[in-house]
Amino acid sequence: MIGFCILFAFIGTFTYINFVLVRPPVAVGMMTVGVIYLVFAPSIVTTPLAGNAVGRWETRPTMWGALGLAGLGLPLVLAPHLETFITGMVLIGVGTFVA
Repeated sequence: MIGFCILFAFIGTFTYINFVLVRPPVAVGMMTVGVIYLVFAPSIVTTPLAGNAVGRWETRPTMWGALGLAGLGLPLVLAPHLETFITGMVLIGVGTFVA
């Protein structure tokens, strides 16, 4: 159930992000949207490290910390600047993948 909720929030967030990226003030092209999705690369790298975090801090604190990290990224995707927006996407991706 927890995994479903995390996945649902992740998919909903990244579906919303597509609409924000193509409208003003960000207004990037479709090809650029595809390149921006390389923000998943840090998520792929940090996911295996999540096992070490669970071993060190246990499951519940690791999950809440990861969800907190994703939560920190949510307000950043509302920013009108592309760099801040991408930083928010990275935080959301890493946080949800670790959770």
